[in-house]
Amino acid sequence: DWKQQIYRNFLTDDALHLLLIGFQNTLVIFFFGAIWAFVLATFLTYLNISKKWQWLYPPLQWFVATIHDVPAVVLMMFFNYVVFSGFMNGIVVSIVALGVYISGTLTGIFKTHINHVGKEQYEAGRMLGFTVFQIYRLIILPQAVKGMLPSISGQMKLLLRATSYVGYIGQKDLVKTVDSIRAQTGDVFLPLLFVSFISKFFNGKKVLDDVSLSVGKCETLCIIGSIGSGKSTLLRCIAGLERPECGTICFDGRPLMCKNAGGYNH
Repeated sequence: DWKQQIYRNFLTDDALHLLLIGFQNTLVIFFFGAIWAFVLATFLTYLNISKKWQWLYPPLQWFVATIHDVPAVVLMMFFNYVVFSGFMNGIVVSIVALGVYISGTLTGIFKTHINHVGKEQYEAGRMLGFTVFQIYRLIILPQAVKGMLPSISGQMKLLLRATSYVGYIGQKDLVKTVDSIRAQTGDVFLPLLFVSFISKFFNGKKVLDDVSLSVGKCETLCIIGSIGSGKSTLLRCIAGLERPECGTICFDGRPLMCKNAGGYNH
């Protein structure tokens, strides 16, 4: 039963040992990845504000901004297999890649809130005889930090979620550890509803484009989108009122849609 599944997957000595290792790796990647992201973002912000080494700022800013548009898992694999050629420790690669991934947005947050303080604050500090360093440390940064904290916390949540991708380069974080335990015990905790890569066309127009989702028991999922984005079509496909061109739909572990010679039928 489910109690035995939970015991086998989480409470045996071997499972607990693996979970602790995975949890430790996740915390290490998150903690040092956050430090690296802050260091890089602070350096880029300093280059922009101080007007020093202006030749260095544009290429660095372009690099970070471009990298941020790349999915985190692709970026991690790029750093592991291309930049470091697979020779660097996977934990270090994860820290470097995720730090770069987050630093682009952090740089924008830092610059926006520092500039929002206003020039008059800087001028007031100069009139009082403060140095530039004292002005930023005592006047500008304390005001800017208050405004940027909510945005920074959002980026830290994103970083924590992104640590789940380190399994793609062979590292055992918490998510990868749970998958390993399930592979050993043979227990699989399936979601109540599982939709995988379904597509639907109407008059040659692709309304649903490889849509995937999962909903567990006692969970609520809200689908939000503009008119014509495919919300109703997706629900009609799940309910069996429409037949998608491809994909899989399962409910409580049972397929609601199967493929035969004539296509997909519910």
